[in-house]
Amino acid sequence: MIDPGHGGKDPGTFLGNDVKEKNIVLNLAQILAKKLEQRLRVEAVLTRNTDIFVPLENRTAFANMQKADLFLSLHVNAYKQGDVYGLETYFLNMATDERAVMLAARENATSEKSISDLQKILNDLMLNTKISESSKLAYDIQEGMMVQVRKKYENIRDLGVKQAPFYVLIGADMPAILVEIGFLTNPVEKKRLQNRKYLESIADGIVSGIENYVKSFEQASVRG
Repeated sequence: MIDPGHGGKDPGTFLGNDVKEKNIVLNLAQILAKKLEQRLRVEAVLTRNTDIFVPLENRTAFANMQKADLFLSLHVNAYKQGDVYGLETYFLNMATDERAVMLAARENATSEKSISDLQKILNDLMLNTKISESSKLAYDIQEGMMVQVRKKYENIRDLGVKQAPFYVLIGADMPAILVEIGFLTNPVEKKRLQNRKYLESIADGIVSGIENYVKSFEQASVRG
């Protein structure tokens, strides 16, 4: 299940009327879906195929209903300082640094819940046995993106794998991650994020990461 973040009345991060997160991640999701189906022979389903608003709580619910094996939420980052750039991948847990808290607060803003209402998240974490699998998936996808994008682009910063309480990942019955593909507030990444070839490199990296993730579990089951 591929989840292009935001949509409809919720543009996500945007600069002016022309460059909006919701459009960038939808483009990436459509590219990624085709690559996954061609290279891995899997069925890729999107939480939205057009510019519509989908409540955060409905996204993993839809993935559960479809019995998806993995859930990937795609996003574009932003920061108050324009010199901050890079790619990072998150899985659901309590935040480990201040910027992760700020990011979660921004991504959770369209939810009817409050960022301070952590009891549901805590309960979910206690019951959720997918944290280790989500962590593994996050590391594989982060590594895949870095390898692929660095083949064609310079000055690619690896911001690593982090954890934060994202509402969009709550309740997933499958390994679930959130990918931040660059900062719209950084001039270089802003330009790249509007370029289809850059999005294709990101998609290639995500596909490679998923492929490695699946292979590692297949190898483990053979050894077992």
